[in-house]
Amino acid sequence: MQSPPSGPAVTGGAFTFADGTTKNLAFQVGVFRLFESYPTGAATETARPEGSYTLRFNQMGKPERVITMKLPASPTIVPKIANFAEAQAIDPAKDFTLRWNSFFVVGADVVVRLVISDEFGNRIFLAPNQCVPRTLDPAATSVVIPANYLRPGFNYQAQLLFGLNFHHSTTEVTGMTGNGFVQRITAFSIKATSNPGGPQSELCQPATPTLGSYTVTKLLGHRQTSADTVVPQSDNPAFFGATIQSPPAGPTVTNGSLTLPSGTKSNLTSQVGVINLYGAYKTEAALDEAYPKGSYTVRFNQTGEPERVITMTMPATPTAIPRIVNYDEAQAIDAATDFTLKWNPFTPQGSGAFITLIITDERGNLIFLAPNPCVPRTLDPTATSIVIPTKHFHSGSTYVGLLVFGLNFYNSITDVSQMAGYGTVQSTTTFPLKTTDPNGTVPLLPAKFTNYRVLPNGNPEFNLLGTAGKIYTLQRANKVTSQNWNPLGPVTMDAAGMAVFEDTDSGLRSPAFYRAVGN
Repeated sequence: MQSPPSGPAVTGGAFTFADGTTKNLAFQVGVFRLFESYPTGAATETARPEGSYTLRFNQMGKPERVITMKLPASPTIVPKIANFAEAQAIDPAKDFTLRWNSFFVVGADVVVRLVISDEFGNRIFLAPNQCVPRTLDPAATSVVIPANYLRPGFNYQAQLLFGLNFHHSTTEVTGMTGNGFVQRITAFSIKATSNPGGPQSELCQPATPTLGSYTVTKLLGHRQTSADTVVPQSDNPAFFGATIQSPPAGPTVTNGSLTLPSGTKSNLTSQVGVINLYGAYKTEAALDEAYPKGSYTVRFNQTGEPERVITMTMPATPTAIPRIVNYDEAQAIDAATDFTLKWNPFTPQGSGAFITLIITDERGNLIFLAPNPCVPRTLDPTATSIVIPTKHFHSGSTYVGLLVFGLNFYNSITDVSQMAGYGTVQSTTTFPLKTTDPNGTVPLLPAKFTNYRVLPNGNPEFNLLGTAGKIYTLQRANKVTSQNWNPLGPVTMDAAGMAVFEDTDSGLRSPAFYRAVGN
């Protein structure tokens, strides 16, 4: 459950299952959640069978909300790709039709959904997708992946979902939308054939994971908008996280905690197969106050094993903020020649220092990674530049870079059997890169909404991402499927391809849907 941005705030909630038992929802990073995981489908069906389920929650100044949902039986049809072999050798320069078995269920609203992501989890293709827009009829047994969505020689992970939307409401609680789903999901891989003469794929062949993990991460995020301007990220510039994941073959992690230098102990919460603790902060000072340098102790239990106790000593976050020193040159790269990207020195360097550079295209595909053992490619932590070879970029395109200055303060695969442990503190900077077009044209990227909020005056405000220096027109409608989108006004993307738009129209009514169209 998540509170409406303009309130009233949700203060607590509980969920009653078909057998009459009730569990409270836990408050985590601004929302209330309840997660359970089971080793088999049969175990899930036994524990949470079809029947009547009730959600109760309170909002400030409002009577208790009581929402009853009728959970149907899980779909018996398992999603299966019909042309799996063809999907392992896709020609990325051509349209490809992915096919699957039919999902035919009578009753609740039927949902079929396809998601394709690269190895780093960046979403490449989504159907249905209201933002493109792209539809996918629940009776469909195929969809076309257009040419150039996949990169030559790259491997991708995908999920095909068959589901039933058994509860949907926009009226039961003012300002809130309610949904209930029961789903079957099949994960599978797809591969794009290599491009003769092109660069080697930056991605390794995906391997079946054999180790679990426990990690502690502290991160400060920045963005560079000009040769001399590096500012904190507008959304959650300071982050802390602790995560524990069980080894695939067990033993299963059942619970865990993190003890801070002050002696304060925080329990980790189970979420979708992992247990974790997250904290997002608006400033570096707030992050350092909550999670200062010092001794941290991770404790967790595994089925049939003694308690695991791991102590890590976290250093201060690097004072050096990554900055591209030839920023202007990086906005006019000749894709036909090698390009040397340069940055400021990472000093002073402590134990475990590392530098990482990641470049992705406008769809999130990985273009260049350093260091990268798959190529292989090294990057010394004292380096201040790297050569990006010709053919990694395309003419007239825009890319996103991420430069990381970090310290690995803990790294072990022996302290806990079948688990890898990591501890890092990082300072990162995102920045744009652009290639020149021989014809002199600048590509216009589809606009993306990256964040939204409701201002104290009640107006919605949005963060957008698009082509630097280009004008986009914001439009609004009362339905996603509307044929009549009302223009609200133009926004111009800054040097980093970002913009902010406030809807000041006094005629705004809910629900409202927005899109941005390039001019």
